[in-house]
Amino acid sequence: MNLYNGLTYTGPLIVHTYYVMSLLFIPVISAIIYNIDEIIGSVRKVDRKLLFLLFIVFTIGFLIRNNGYRYGIDVDGLYYQEMAKNIHEQGIFAQGCSIGNPTDCKFYNESVVLPGYPFLMTIFFRFFGVHDIIAMFISGILSSISILLVFVIYYLLFEEPKGALISSAIFAFLPLDIYIAPTAAVRPTAIFFMCLTILFFLLALKEKKPTLWLAAIFCMSFTIYIRLEFYLLLIPLCLYSLLGRTLRLTKNNIILVAAGTIIFLLHQFLSLDWLWHRKFGLTGGIYQTFSLKNAASFFNIFSNFFEKKILGVYLFSPIISILLLISFFLLIFSKNGRK
Repeated sequence: MNLYNGLTYTGPLIVHTYYVMSLLFIPVISAIIYNIDEIIGSVRKVDRKLLFLLFIVFTIGFLIRNNGYRYGIDVDGLYYQEMAKNIHEQGIFAQGCSIGNPTDCKFYNESVVLPGYPFLMTIFFRFFGVHDIIAMFISGILSSISILLVFVIYYLLFEEPKGALISSAIFAFLPLDIYIAPTAAVRPTAIFFMCLTILFFLLALKEKKPTLWLAAIFCMSFTIYIRLEFYLLLIPLCLYSLLGRTLRLTKNNIILVAAGTIIFLLHQFLSLDWLWHRKFGLTGGIYQTFSLKNAASFFNIFSNFFEKKILGVYLFSPIISILLLISFFLLIFSKNGRK
């Protein structure tokens, strides 16, 4: 039997997924644990009353997200769980078996995503066995922790604790995230690591510590292993550094940026190799974000409004993306104006 029938790419990321992803995840979790004190220290000046209100917001958000795990409609939780099960039981990263059965598969369905999220599930599968409740638990817990991360990010940007509390409350009660969090979908986990990336990035700009830069780099890379389109996150981070005048182009900074880029590319090597051999090209996954299909969805907003589809998940993304872009440039201009 050929274990890899149906797979056009059989690199180490596919056939030795658990061990390869473990090696990639070790620096990520190590950097997070090492810098936890930096995260806590960044909000030590916040008034205790506001922190107590934040605790209340977090508790309510936690209970809403973790009160009744379920499979949702039009979410991808089951898709990722199937891949995690294949990693755990067969040692192979594939979407599922097309011909044969899971223990004697003749033809596998290839995955069109990277294995970051399924790998996180397999860690828990090894301790608690294969069960869908584990995947739902991961997304529910990480979505809850993101409430706290939103608070810290806002506070680092504006040093305004009341605004940070309002922002975390908005995220805590955002209907789309409340709906998706308990379904084991990939979105909550991706948002969690995206928030960690932004948080460590802002702390690194403020404190100028190499360990914080490493944390930002490794979290950014692992976020891409969860959702490929997060390559796009590099654009606002770079623009914020340059346009926000937070990182000057001195000789030492150029050397640090070059070193950080090398570390990032080394950590990303297997994902880039996967992209290349899957014939997406290096920008193939990113291109899908700007595809004509998505553009058409945006231009159909008004017609969909009359069909009562305006709140559909697929229309939510382009609308929020445009609002985010406007907010980003307003942020840059406001920070430059204060300086």
